[in-house]
Parts: sequence; structure tokens; C-alpha cells
Amino acid sequence: MRPIPALLAFLAVATPAFAQDGVTVEAGTALGLAWTHAGGANITSVGIPGGGTLLGISTFYVSIFPVPKLMLEPQLNVTTTSSNGNTSWVFSGIGQIGYLAYPEQRGSPYIAAHGGVFHSTFGSDTSYTGGAFGGSAGYRWQIGRGGALRFEVRYRHWMQDFESEQFTFTLGVGGIF
Repeated sequence: MRPIPALLAFLAVATPAFAQDGVTVEAGTALGLAWTHAGGANITSVGIPGGGTLLGISTFYVSIFPVPKLMLEPQLNVTTTSSNGNTSWVFSGIGQIGYLAYPEQRGSPYIAAHGGVFHSTFGSDTSYTGGAFGGSAGYRWQIGRGGALRFEVRYRHWMQDFESEQFTFTLGVGGIF
């Protein structure tokens, strides 16, 4: 999977460059709980670290604040599971754009919209590719000069051969650069 090393290289080079130009960057991890309704099944999942789902809450996040009220967040998830000799993969790439109501204060509510794509394989003969869109609302606290704590509630609709709906609650802890 070539996109993953390329993304990691981009983040390693771009994050310090953004920080030098006065753009704020926040990076961290999250833990979460997700409820997914997919293909007639209800799935509850928990992730520590991670956002609690196989379908695209990343274990590591990077938020870029080009201006104080605007939050840009690429989200990448790669999950593999093996059972009874069959290996499953899920890869998703989601882009989120958010608006902070009071960025000049230590704590601020925010809203965000997101969209992206995913590809999953189950064993050697079943695969799905589709898109996703949704929205979220949360609260972000700055802790001291270099820390951040977030609480976020998210809805995401996955479009594939079978539609699925997902509700996620996450708690994120990060550093501000």
C-alpha cells in the first residue's frame, strides 16, 4: 500500500513547515465508542486508542489550523483482522473541515463536515469500495501551552453495496505545535 508511506512522509515534512509559518498544528490520539448499523446488523465497538470502529476513526489524528477558526483534518484508517486463515483489510481516507466558534478562548465548541472513501476486502473473494459523508460537533479545550483535549460526537453515512449508519463518541488527547 503505497499511499500510507507517502502520507506519513508528507506529515513528517509538512507538520514542522506549517508550524513555522504561524499555522497551528495539533496531533494526537483518541479513544472512542461507535455504534454501526450495517446490512441489518448492529455493531458496537470500542477503540483504545482509536475511535472505536473498523470503518474509519483513525488511531492518530492531525488537525491543521490555517486560521484560528478553521480546522482541516485528514483522517486515515488502516485495519487488518485475521480469523480462521482469512485476512480482512479496511482502508479509509476521510477529509474533515471544521469551524471553531471561539478559538481565542481556552475552550471552544466546534462543528465539522467530512467526506471520503474506503475500500475493504474480506478473504480473497469479497471486497467493497464506497464513499462516506457526515458531520460532527464537539468541544476542544487547550490545556496549558501545548496540550489539547477534545470530545466529539459524530454521525457518518457509509455508501456501499449495503448502506450503513454510524454514531461515534470520541475523546482525543493531543499536542499543539
